[in-house]
Amino acid sequence: MPVAKWLVGPRRELVADTLSETRLRRDGFFRPGAVPNLLDEHYLWRRDHRTLIWTLLIFQFWHDALTTPRARSGAATTNGALVGD
Repeated sequence: MPVAKWLVGPRRELVADTLSETRLRRDGFFRPGAVPNLLDEHYLWRRDHRTLIWTLLIFQFWHDALTTPRARSGAATTNGALVGD
C-alpha cells in the first residue's frame, strides 16, 4: 500500500483534520505540539513517518468510533466492530 504517498497526497486533508492540534489537545492522548513537526517532516520528505502517522490516525479513528454519541448509544456491533444501520 502506498501509505506514505496517501498521507501527503489524497489523504492529506483527512490527516490534517484528524491530527489537528486542537483535536489532539481536546482528546488528550498525544502531545499536540509534537504532531505538526512530525507531519511537516513527512510532508517535506525529510523523514518517512508513515508508520507513526498511520498509527496515530487509526487510533484517532478508533477513539472517535467509540466515543461518538452513536457508539455510546449502543450502536450494533459485530465482532467488536461498529456496523451501520
